[in-house]
Amino acid sequence: MSRRIAIAIGDPNGIGPEIAVKAAARAAGGALEPVLVGDAFVIEQYAARFGDGAKPRIEAVEALPRDKFQPGACEPAAGRATVEYVRAAVALVGRGGADAICACPMSETAINAAGIAFSGYAGLLADLTGTPRDKVFLMLAAQGLRIAHVTLHESVQSALARMTPELVTEAGLAAVAAAKRLGVAAPKLGVMGINPHAGEDGLFGSEDERITKPAVAELKRRGIAADGPVGGDLLLSQRRHRSVVWPRQIGMYLAKQLTARSLPEIGRRFGNRDHTTVLHAIRKIEGQLDGNSRLKDELEELKKLLAH
Repeated sequence: MSRRIAIAIGDPNGIGPEIAVKAAARAAGGALEPVLVGDAFVIEQYAARFGDGAKPRIEAVEALPRDKFQPGACEPAAGRATVEYVRAAVALVGRGGADAICACPMSETAINAAGIAFSGYAGLLADLTGTPRDKVFLMLAAQGLRIAHVTLHESVQSALARMTPELVTEAGLAAVAAAKRLGVAAPKLGVMGINPHAGEDGLFGSEDERITKPAVAELKRRGIAADGPVGGDLLLSQRRHRSVVWPRQIGMYLAKQLTARSLPEIGRRFGNRDHTTVLHAIRKIEGQLDGNSRLKDELEELKKLLAH
């Protein structure tokens, strides 16, 4: 049985309709059945150019005046139509006409120019489904990487004022739940710090001490495999080079255990790494040692080999 996906075409004057039509043509005859949600005359025009002869199924929404269909223009009427397409897609799912929603690129400028307060699809979907906004988060997914945002499209000052351990925890729980629905059997969660080097124990600000560290502790208490907070650059490099990073962390840990060298010295010996990278590596191994008899045995064996 195919799954029906309601695809809101996004800003009708932008790239969205072309993406929607091409996606529908590509999915034709497969396990997914796309339903394009938007003004029929816009969809039909793009389908004639980019649909490879396929006629997409359309959920027609009369929202854009024909004289406001001006591809490439930032038009308030197109912004208003964008919101109406999403509203119609949500309603379609609500009455059983589709199983999920996909929304194409929009213009925040055009939507706000129409007098509609808008900072992204996440908030709009929250409002349309009656879900509290602090329970809805944006996740970016590409090439196996999934990043969930705690805050979205607001100033740094506003984001910091809103951020709490509870909000970070909710974002983490939502990310893990979404990953499971996407087929990840046992998701692992890395929490990026707010400040450089995740604050380095308060040296670069207290936000991570007050917000992200308690959130990680709570996520672990709830049974989530959570790690952090750590700097975003370090977290992403761990993902890309896990086969290199783990042995290097072991080496840094052993260097501190078996020598009198300082953290900066150890960092220099490991490719001029910053001392905070060494500190994180040591703490990482120490954290992994708790209850991990296999790792303890392996480290003891390495110590014996190095002693000879």
